[in-house]
Order: sequence, then C-alpha cells, then structure tokens
Amino acid sequence: MGLASGIDEIFHFFFDDNDLDRSAVGENLIDSKEVESIDGVKSLLDAMLLDLPRGGDAAFVGHTLWPRLRAQAQQALNIFEASDLPSARPLPLSSAR
Repeated sequence: MGLASGIDEIFHFFFDDNDLDRSAVGENLIDSKEVESIDGVKSLLDAMLLDLPRGGDAAFVGHTLWPRLRAQAQQALNIFEASDLPSARPLPLSSAR
C-alpha cells in the first residue's frame, strides 16, 4: 500500500492553498490553539525541506523528523477535534416525505 498523498500535495496544502495562520481565526480556524498546532506541523515541514530540497516521498518518510511530524499532526488533529463546535457541524438532512 502506498502513501495516501505525495509530499508535494502536503506542501501545497499547508503553504500554498490555505491561509492557516492567525488571519484564519474565525474563518478557517477556531482559535489560537489551532493556529499553534498547525504552526508546529509547518515548522517541521520547513525543517525537513531544508534538509531535502529535492527529496521525494520516500526521503521525507525516512527523515529523522518524520516521527515528530506525525506526532505533531496527530496532536493538531486532537486539538481540532476537541474544538469542534456543534454549531460548526453540518445539519443532518431530513428525509423527504
């Protein structure tokens, strides 16, 4: 089984396609805890990119910082799940009668 997505897509998501910084609070992010958790992921990605400017998927997965990146991403997910506001969830569709 291969990687779910390539490292290029990951970098585009965090650095090109989304504004996941303090300016996103209230729009894409709920609070500063979410910003800080994403900043941790982005910092580790930056550090890995400095070591592997032309590295492919396998090089990033094999990097010594990869386990820390996974742990930080899991911590960020936990923060996002904990701050999941009921009002932010989509309403269930009612069945048509």
